[in-house]
Amino acid sequence: MNEQRCSGGREVHLLKDICLDALAGFTEVEWFRHFVLPRSLADYYYTRLQRRRLLKDHLVPVVLHAKSIEADLAESPVTGAALIHIRKCTQLEKLTFSSVPSDDSLCETSLLETVRCFHNLRWLELTGVSTVTDSVLAAIAEQNKHLTILKLNECANFGDKGLKALGQNCHFLKCVDFSSTQITTRGLDALANSPCSLTIEEFLANRCRKLEAEAVEILMTNFPSLRILSLEDCRQILFAPEAVPVRMERKGQLSWFIFC
Repeated sequence: MNEQRCSGGREVHLLKDICLDALAGFTEVEWFRHFVLPRSLADYYYTRLQRRRLLKDHLVPVVLHAKSIEADLAESPVTGAALIHIRKCTQLEKLTFSSVPSDDSLCETSLLETVRCFHNLRWLELTGVSTVTDSVLAAIAEQNKHLTILKLNECANFGDKGLKALGQNCHFLKCVDFSSTQITTRGLDALANSPCSLTIEEFLANRCRKLEAEAVEILMTNFPSLRILSLEDCRQILFAPEAVPVRMERKGQLSWFIFC
């Protein structure tokens, strides 16, 4: 019986591959962009393209639909224009996207309209997206209160107001990456006085030039679940002697600590 089920499963996947291979030659044709695939086939096509890092702007509306729970676009050559097509995916739990060099297709207003469509995000990763501002981050935080993983590496236009919004709304954060952003010690203090200070296990803030030595003490003192901490190339912390004793006190409890 089990062998029959396995055989049947393989046949279904083979049939899906045959269907998608038959369509492969038409993906660049205009009519294909408006093609509606059955949901199961769209999900299968998305997984295949995502694993091969072959998702493109015009394929996003074909493979993602209103019931999609994941849009993992970070490693594929998609632009900000593709984000417009995921507004229909109101049940998303995971969204990742990396800005493409010289891409100016995504303005702050458009990004705001996009993030306001989501209420169930658990994992959000936006890399190098300059239109992530405090207002955008506040909208994300207010609507996605169960967010646990938030990576905003190189989103250089948000700062302390965004952190304050996170602290007020997202009480289950576990992993955050604020590298190369405008955050300061004041923003960390807002997080330290919020419920997520008890849940954050991983905190990355590399190349945050505005962070001061006090940031280390805040992190070590107020984040008891912290296991991974990286503060690489934070110039104001680099030679701060007052940060060293606190760092050494909890170093044994951290699985990884970069301080350089």
